[in-house]
Amino acid sequence: MVIDVRNPQEFAAAAIRDTRNIPIADLSGRLADIPRRGGVAVTCSKGSRSARAAQHLLGHGFHNVVDVQRGIEAWNARYGTPVEGRPEQ
Repeated sequence: MVIDVRNPQEFAAAAIRDTRNIPIADLSGRLADIPRRGGVAVTCSKGSRSARAAQHLLGHGFHNVVDVQRGIEAWNARYGTPVEGRPEQ
């Protein structure tokens, strides 16, 4: 699962395909929405929010958590604008 912790407006502007938007401000209240089995990759715009979110998930017993370093901006620079279809919210 890939989680984008940016706010909904940022997410609507550009999102990696099949990414779920859980804003960092809502993360604590939405831990039950994140499967504990399998891996979790966390992204944001530049990497600071995703690093905090990844640490938060690890602190709540999640395993196989990966912070997508440098965030969606790095993804965008490498692969182009990643919006395809309607992102999952």
